[in-house]
Amino acid sequence: MRRNQKSLQAMVAALALTCTSAVMAEAEMSPQRSDVYPMAQDSLLLDVTDTGDALVAVGVRGHILRSQDGERWEQVNAPVNRLLTAVSFADARQGWAVGHDAAILHTTDGGLNWELQHFDPQGQGPLLDVFFESEQRGFAIGAFGTFLGTTDGGQNWAPVDAPAVSDAAVHLYAMTRAPDGRYLMVGEMGSIFATDEEGQWAQLDSPYDGSFYDVQALGAKGVLAVGMRGNAYITNELGVAEWRRIESDTLLGLTSITPVNAKRMLITGLNRNLWVLDAPGRMTQIRVYDPESSNTGSLNAAVVRDGQVYLAGDRGIHVMPLPPADLASVTSQ
Repeated sequence: MRRNQKSLQAMVAALALTCTSAVMAEAEMSPQRSDVYPMAQDSLLLDVTDTGDALVAVGVRGHILRSQDGERWEQVNAPVNRLLTAVSFADARQGWAVGHDAAILHTTDGGLNWELQHFDPQGQGPLLDVFFESEQRGFAIGAFGTFLGTTDGGQNWAPVDAPAVSDAAVHLYAMTRAPDGRYLMVGEMGSIFATDEEGQWAQLDSPYDGSFYDVQALGAKGVLAVGMRGNAYITNELGVAEWRRIESDTLLGLTSITPVNAKRMLITGLNRNLWVLDAPGRMTQIRVYDPESSNTGSLNAAVVRDGQVYLAGDRGIHVMPLPPADLASVTSQ
């Protein structure tokens, strides 16, 4: 009888576990609001941007942080608790954030409140960048060649008709637009894509076969791309002039590019490093120390505002003065 009782208890426990797992799985497939954490400003952040009126950063567990002055940061409510990877604003009020499970969030009040526009945990993979050229037209890109577009401010998202991109089926990491109107996109395996004069996407020859993590237009026709193992390449005219490798003197991954002005760029990277790239193509490395960490984390994005650099990284937001024009004596901050 005891054996039968144990068997019955085991069956009940197994059934309960199965039901619980099913409920948890169903919950995971449904968007869950992000919890508000007291220490959210010290958690992993993957992107930060300046809306013109405020700074907005996104990261782990659906955290969205907002600051008017760059000193006091407040976590705002978000409709998902998934990792958010990128944020982009078309103007001071209209913004979008993207992340895992193909989540796309939208704000109409400068980042104070957010609504969910797109969510597909069973289909598309994580989205890794978002770019809006206006309040209506924008793109979201991500893993396995995921490439979505909208022409109505995100009310409807659909795959972009770009055979060159879909056929490559690579992870897409970053997208931007050049002053001449061409769109640029980079990803794994040295992938570089750009639109032609007719707006059609094409895959271009690449100087490197590792991943590129960010891309930035330089002037009307030039391009800078950075990625794995300290690789940074520049060309004066995309698709025409040759690529030139910039000596970075590092094997650390380079994660993002932030323009300071027409002649200077900030490049973030692993082990909490920051590089300054000047017009002649010289990179100067600056170590951003954090006394409360092992300094082995990452700096993932940067934004410059009022002479300060706001860095999004593994320990939240780090603020430092904009490096001076003369970097000869600068070794650390």
